[in-house]
Amino acid sequence: MSIRHVKLNIFVYIILALFLGLGLGFLGGLAVGRITMLANTNNSSEGSLARKSLTITIDPSQRDVLFAQTRKFADKWRYAIRIAPTVEGYADFDVAMWRDDMKIFGLYKNDTGELIIAFSYTDPTRPVPDRYFDQEIDDLKSFINQIPNVRITEEG
Repeated sequence: MSIRHVKLNIFVYIILALFLGLGLGFLGGLAVGRITMLANTNNSSEGSLARKSLTITIDPSQRDVLFAQTRKFADKWRYAIRIAPTVEGYADFDVAMWRDDMKIFGLYKNDTGELIIAFSYTDPTRPVPDRYFDQEIDDLKSFINQIPNVRITEEG
């Protein structure tokens, strides 16, 4: 194979890579723009706003008990649940529970022993009456109140 032929092949590959890179970058940019637009649309809707929220404060040594009680609540009300560190290696945790009609998202701060959670609709086109939020919040409180020296404040 001649050097001239190799140079031509390299040139063609570079041009193809540029076109593919630009094309994929353009398509990726469109996808990111669409996701951002959808997120902004969802954030501006009433359904994405918290209907009710709780702040639960415990002794940080009781964190595992808090998470166990939260899991019991999720099981009873048939929520999918995920409790995971916000960032690997840190002691703060994201708490997420969701199902078809309602979702609960929160953050547990280990240094203060505080779990702040918010209840909202899963789908703003199918709002849930506030009495259902109240019923579940009361039940969650009954699970959490089994932890010694817990303090719960409610907003909304």
